[in-house]
Amino acid sequence: MNSVRNRLALLFFAITAAAVGFIYLYVVPQLRSSLTAEELRQLSVTAGEQVARIDAAMRRGLPQDELQEVLENVASGAQARVTVLGVRSGAAGPEPVFVVGDSELERSAVLPDYPAARAAAQSPTESGAGVERVAGQRIGETAIALPRGGEPRWVAVLSVPLDGVDDNVALIRRQILIAGAIALLAALSAGWLVARAHARRLGRLEQAAEKVAEGDFSTPIPIGSKDEVGQLAIALNEMQGRLARLDSARKEFIANASHELRTPIFSLAGFVELLEDDDPDPEARAEFVRTMREQVERLRKLTVDLLDL
Repeated sequence: MNSVRNRLALLFFAITAAAVGFIYLYVVPQLRSSLTAEELRQLSVTAGEQVARIDAAMRRGLPQDELQEVLENVASGAQARVTVLGVRSGAAGPEPVFVVGDSELERSAVLPDYPAARAAAQSPTESGAGVERVAGQRIGETAIALPRGGEPRWVAVLSVPLDGVDDNVALIRRQILIAGAIALLAALSAGWLVARAHARRLGRLEQAAEKVAEGDFSTPIPIGSKDEVGQLAIALNEMQGRLARLDSARKEFIANASHELRTPIFSLAGFVELLEDDDPDPEARAEFVRTMREQVERLRKLTVDLLDL
């Protein structure tokens, strides 16, 4: 984890995984709700178109077999199951309590709780809609009250299984998982390649910095591009140039200082040898001593100047 390459690759992977997880856990449920709502809306439109036939049949008091035929015809046209429930007044208001007719088997018609029918019975001017699970299957329902004498006497319920919605959602989930796995592999590979390229550039900068630390200012640092790493390379090149000029000035200063120090030292050494080897007359000796004093003074000034510098 100390490697920038590995960190960037894992960052790419984490961002892609978060995006896939968000789509899978949030977008897909929202899509399921939207598809279910659209299915209920279409069912409600169909119910509004077919309810007049059901209402007319109930008002005429058709026999059970004729009512069954009407409901089957309506169900065939609406492509939905049609159930008519009888309404009775209770403590909580009008409620559907028994099955009057059903386009399919009446025995299975008693299994649902019909929350949409209950809502329509209590609000006759509005249609009810809802989803309930019957025998492990999601059922979408829309209900319209059939009033008589101002009070709801029957409720017509159109219901369809939502297997198509669930199948579509399941298919989308599978596709998201497959696409997410491919995206994660692609993100990991792309992140690793991009991170490796940046790691190589940083490695070149590190090598160049090591050469500068060793005193080698002749090797230019490759820039590559004008991004942040490139700007860093430009700054290092400028620093390298300044260090090279500074090193050149240092060498020149040392050379000049060595020359300035050697000149009076050699001069003093020469006069000392003359004093040791020869026995000059007093006038020459005085001249030697005067010259030596001048060189000593010159050395003193040089020493003071060096200390100040």
